[in-house]
Order: sequence, then C-alpha cells, then structure tokens
Amino acid sequence: MPNDFPARERKFISTLASDLHLDVAWDEYDDEDQNLVVFRIPDQEDAGQSSDSDEDPEAREAVDRVLRKYEKAKVMEDDEDGDFDERHDRALQEKMNDWKRSYYREKLEISFDDPEEMGHLVYRYVEGLQWVMFYYYSGVASWSWFYDYHYAPRISGLLLSLPFEQLMGVLPAASDEHIPLAYRDLMSDANSPILDFYPEDFISDLNGKKQEWEAVVKIPFIQQDRLLRAMKSREHRLTDEERRRNSYGPSMKFSYNPDGTVFYTSSLPGFFPDLPRCSCKMEPFDLPTLDGLHLVPGLCDGVFLGTEALAGFP
Repeated sequence: MPNDFPARERKFISTLASDLHLDVAWDEYDDEDQNLVVFRIPDQEDAGQSSDSDEDPEAREAVDRVLRKYEKAKVMEDDEDGDFDERHDRALQEKMNDWKRSYYREKLEISFDDPEEMGHLVYRYVEGLQWVMFYYYSGVASWSWFYDYHYAPRISGLLLSLPFEQLMGVLPAASDEHIPLAYRDLMSDANSPILDFYPEDFISDLNGKKQEWEAVVKIPFIQQDRLLRAMKSREHRLTDEERRRNSYGPSMKFSYNPDGTVFYTSSLPGFFPDLPRCSCKMEPFDLPTLDGLHLVPGLCDGVFLGTEALAGFP
C-alpha cells in the first residue's frame, strides 16, 4: 500500500506487524516509482519454523487474538472525517478555541461562546482604535471615553464578515439576483426568520435633498446574530464554486496593460463576450508604506471653497 502515513500511524503499523510476526518494509517502490509499505511473511528457514507452521493451531490462535482486538474498532473513511491534514487542522482549531475560552474567562471574565459579550468587547476595542487615530491626526475626539477592559481581544476575534454575509447585510430583496440561490428565500419567503430585514414598503426621507438617491432610507438595522444564524441553516446548499467565492483572500489591484495579449474567456457565456485581447492586469495589492512622507490633515492648497466650489461639494 502507498507509504503516505504520518509518524503516529507508521508506529501503529510497525507494532501491528510485530504482533502478527510479519516483516514490514518502508522503502520499496512499484513500477511507477511509488513508495510502498510492504508486509511479508518471514522466511521460514531463517525463522527456524517448519513448513507446517501455517497449520499450527496455536499460531493461528495467536493471530486471531491480535486481530480480535480490532473487530469492534470504528473504521473511519477519509470521506467521513476528512484526510489526516483536515483532522489535524480540526484538532488544532479545537485546542486553540479551548485556549481562547480560558483566556477570556480568566482575563476578561466573559464567555468566548457568548456572542453578545464578545461583540461588546470587540466593539469597544475598535472604538479605542478609532479614538487613537483621532487623537494623533485630528485631536481628542472625547475626553470622557475610555476602554473599559484590562485586556485586548485576540486578533481572531476581529474577523471580517464573509462576502455573502456582507451582501445579505446591505442588499434589498429586489437585488437578490446577486445573492446565491441558497440564501434568496431568506429575503422574500413568508417563513423566513429574518424577513423583517427586507421590507417591501419603507419610508424614504429626502431630508432637504432633491435626488432620490440622496434620501435617508428608513429600514430596520441588521441584527448580525440573527442574520448569521439564518445563513448558517442554508450554508449546506452552497455549491463548491460558491464556497470558494465565499472566503477571505488578498486584495487585488486591476491596472491597464497596453501590451496585454491574454485571451480571457467569458465568466458568464451567453451574457458576456470573450475578451480576445485583455488589457487588464490583475495582481496582489499590498498597502504601501509612507516611506518618509507625512500625512497633512486638512484641505490641500488651492482647493476651491465657497462660491468657487464645484457643484455638489461644500
């Protein structure tokens, strides 16, 4: 069989082979140069056994005793609980979560598993980051504000929302074509537990403005815990491609490439054409450093103000 076992399982195989009086080799290869684990019955003459040893009832019973220990053992298929790497990652994540539970319980006296307590901690911490930014670049935003915890949350507590969670939090039901089919019924079905987030009738207050897009739209505020709970119940409906899209990734920069010769196949055949000569270059974007430059708060020199300001700008 293929020699792709981790160290722990190699030890088990070696022990089992020894109990069954078998020789095991770890460094043999097949015709396709694949590394194999090979079991062999020891040479009977070298082992000082007669050719009738296979018929020895005592030897047969010894083998049965070894195998009997594993008769009731649970057989775990890779498809059931994932391969070794997946099981290792899952076990590591469980240990990390246990450590976090201990940290929040002992240091902050809150529960890691309580979304409300964790949410308040993270909210106050991010408020503190904003206060510090104001302090250094604009002045003290509030003399009375303070961070009412002795410890910071772990960085993993500041995770961003996933792409589909963000879309469900900002799009109306009329734009549900931009939402995966798995979640669409949450925006319109009469039995949806979050139907109130997507009202068909609502007040649009121009509040002194003239254009409809300038109005204050008075719709219910999204309650994150309810939204995430409802989406979790539909998560299993996502396709593999949608699961890949609904993940964190690096920031990307799109720029014009006049020498572009890449043939870009349509991402939606029948709606968008192929691009036979794509002149757009996509590459990872890392936030640049200031490299000695200094931020200058306020307006730039020469900006138009008052009656000279451009229409629509103060």
